[in-house]
Amino acid sequence: MEKPKAQFADNLRFLRIKKGMSQQNVSDELKIKRARYSKYEEGASEPPFFLLIEISRFYGLSVDALLMKDVRKIAL
Repeated sequence: MEKPKAQFADNLRFLRIKKGMSQQNVSDELKIKRARYSKYEEGASEPPFFLLIEISRFYGLSVDALLMKDVRKIAL
């Protein structure tokens, strides 16, 4: 099992690409800067709790799934 931070970063990238969105599109939806979102995808930074909840809602997944599961293996 990957570490939660790495799994989270991988999941963000996979979900964004699956939605056909750019980092800029997603960051605009979340009302954050693109560079900030990019750091989450790179695993260089972690979002605060309130933003983690917003990201989970945006992608329609639980926080647990976003952090701990390989979403490529979940039927979305």
